[in-house]
This record gives sequence, structure tokens and C-alpha cells, in this order.
Amino acid sequence: MDDLKIVFSDVDGTLLDSRQEITPRTLRALKLLQKKEIPFVIISARSPSGIEPIVRKYGLRCSIVSYSGSLILNEERQIIYHRGMSRAEAAKILDFTAQQHFDMAWGAYSFDQWVTPDRTDPRIEREERIVKATAQQGVIADMIADEVHKLLFICAPAWTDTIEATLKAQFPQYEIVKSSNALLEIMPGGTTKGEAVKRICALRDISPKDAVAFGDNYNDVEMLELVGHGYLMSNAPELLKKAGCSEEFIHAVCSHGYGLCCDVEPTHEMEKVLFAADELTGLVGAAARMRPSKSVMDMEVSSLKKKYKDKKFAAGCSRDVINTGAERLGWTIEELMEKTILAMRSCEESVNKEMETLA
Repeated sequence: MDDLKIVFSDVDGTLLDSRQEITPRTLRALKLLQKKEIPFVIISARSPSGIEPIVRKYGLRCSIVSYSGSLILNEERQIIYHRGMSRAEAAKILDFTAQQHFDMAWGAYSFDQWVTPDRTDPRIEREERIVKATAQQGVIADMIADEVHKLLFICAPAWTDTIEATLKAQFPQYEIVKSSNALLEIMPGGTTKGEAVKRICALRDISPKDAVAFGDNYNDVEMLELVGHGYLMSNAPELLKKAGCSEEFIHAVCSHGYGLCCDVEPTHEMEKVLFAADELTGLVGAAARMRPSKSVMDMEVSSLKKKYKDKKFAAGCSRDVINTGAERLGWTIEELMEKTILAMRSCEESVNKEMETLA
């Protein structure tokens, strides 16, 4: 890929894994880009405050595209492009959805302000946890600027397609995009990640054909088709099908990220174990590295539980997901911890050897 001149990446399910973290291998690649002075751009439907914690945590230097292109900031966080709908336009859309009695929660975004009518709605609370940003209780009239960059509708998955079709029929002048099975985003017409890529490439005098982009969902397709090298992370199910894997196996692989980066719910016992262990193994691994032995071989449940209760320790490992995983299995937290430690002991030597080859 000698023609590589710029790299774009989506955030959820792409740059971040199911623990909402950048993997060590990905981080090494990002640092190599910086060393070679190849621009890296985070391009997301998130707000700037939903992206900045990632940038600070991993020491990244990059431009950011927020709201799928409605707001673009350079590496110094100067605004180089912004475009939104008026408060009145946004209110008209929200009035219409209220009249339809759709099963959904909504949020409105303007620059770095996020307003929602009910911060206690579990769907809003979950969104706050994921993006590590805080919404403001209020209505459209409370927005400081008369420029709304995005409306976010968090829908019951069974309603998403119906709401999308209804809104597209009623408001064809806007860009209405499904970013997951439960999320709909409404932006000014012509706002897409593809257009944002074009805009940034033009400013840097780079052809989009010399760009690489990574994405994982519906709202990434145009961007991935535009660049010279587009990679769709969610093509894993298709690759598994081509490899001859069964539907049951594919469902199990996808469901371990339920509620974090996908909407495939774990139903069988193996899937529930994968779901529960995915976050917990991260916590166990972090706890092991803090021990003098650097090993799980001498780790006990009581020691792990102390780390589990310390919310600041391995904060990226969701305690909510671990709790939910134990509940889905009908196990206590202690049972889940014990089984996970024993499983990790059984393969620690082989895992360490494998990691050495990747170092």
C-alpha cells in the first residue's frame, strides 16, 4: 500500500473493541502512522466530547469528524467546517415523531452541547456510559446555538426500520441514516462520512484513492466505497460463511459484543459464556499483570473481587456487562470469576507463547 497518504477510522466497533478500548496492536499501528507523519482522522457520528476521551487516553494527534461530517475540527481543534439545521427545523422533526408515538429516546447535538428531555431514560444513560459524555436535561429551545448538527433517535430495534422509512418519507430533505439496529441519525441533507472524507482530502490536496478507511456499519458504506482502500469490519459474518461455519457458530461470534458494538443477543449457553467472559477476562488479565507473579496461576477469587469492586481499576472493563453476563448464566459473580480464572490458567502458557510471537 505504497500510495497510502491518509487514514480514516470509525470509532465504535472499529477503532474501539468490545471493551471500548484500542487494542495494543492497533495502537502500535497508530503510533507508526504518527512516526511516518501520515495523517490519521477519527470519523464518527459521536460529538467532539465523545471522541476527545479516546484521543487523550491514547495520546493521539488527529483531526476529528463529528456527527458524520456536520462538524470537522483539525488537529488543533479549530473548526474547519460546520453545518446544521435550525432549532425550528429540529423541533418540527421532533414534534412529528411525538405525534407518531414512536418507541424511542432522542438527543439533539449542537457543537459540543447534547440535550435530551429525559436523562434518566435507560437508553440515554447507556449512551452516556458508552461515549463517556454527559447529556443536558432540556429541550431544543435550550440549545445555545441555532445550529443543530444531529438528532439521535435511540429506538426499540423492532421499530427502527419503520421509524426510518416514515421519517424519510416525511422529511426527504435531510440525511437520515441507520447507524445500528437501534440508532437513527438525522443530519442536514448531504451530510455523510463520504463527503467529509472528500472535504478533508481536498484541504490536504490528497486524492481519496490514496486514502484508507475503516468502518463497520450502514453509515460507513459511502466512505468505504469512496476511498482507494476501504475495510468493512462487520464483514466477519460473510467471511465466516465463506469458510463454511454454521449459522450457530456465526451467531455466537457476533453475540459476544451484544449491547457494546452489536445488537445480536446471546441466547445459547456458549454465547452467554462468551458474553460474560469477554469483559471479565480483560479484568483478570489486568489484575494478573499487577501481581508479582504476573500470572493467574496463583490468583484467587477473593483477590480478583477486590479489583472488581474498585471501579477505577481497569475502568474500561464494564462491570455492568459482567453482572449481566452472570445473571444470564444464572451464576453468582463468584462462580463466574472462579470458572474464568480456571479457564485462563489452563491456557496461560500457550497464550503467553503466542503473544511473544506478536511482540
